[in-house]
Amino acid sequence: MKVTENDNIITVDVDDTLVIWNIPAGREGECVLFNNFGYAEWLLPHQAHIRLLKQFKVRGHYIIVWSQGGYQWAKAVVEALGLTEWVDEVKTKPKWYIDDLPSNSWMRRTYLDLDGKRVPCKDVETVDWEEIDGDKPPEED
Repeated sequence: MKVTENDNIITVDVDDTLVIWNIPAGREGECVLFNNFGYAEWLLPHQAHIRLLKQFKVRGHYIIVWSQGGYQWAKAVVEALGLTEWVDEVKTKPKWYIDDLPSNSWMRRTYLDLDGKRVPCKDVETVDWEEIDGDKPPEED
């Protein structure tokens, strides 16, 4: 059995979270070439989420990167983005979870637009960072 000895665990998705597939006009020059199971894909790194991942890691959080595309795709993206030193674990996104509570009762969700501004999530309430176990908000670069 694997035991993660950290109470502060952050999960980060790959597709349209760490990398953007639908590249906005004018951002093509920021794209990175990825090997997607033998196919070349130019994708846009989502710098605001990459910065957020690094900020959580510096604050002592355990970072998991996962993808519905599988652990190989998640690993390829982490490596291509140069994030291996920031990520503790890579895995396939779970298909099921068994719990007496819905995930939004014990886990917070956040999403930033490409400019780093928080996008309201319809499925969760807005939460101040300080309300979450005394956590501090991520610092801006």
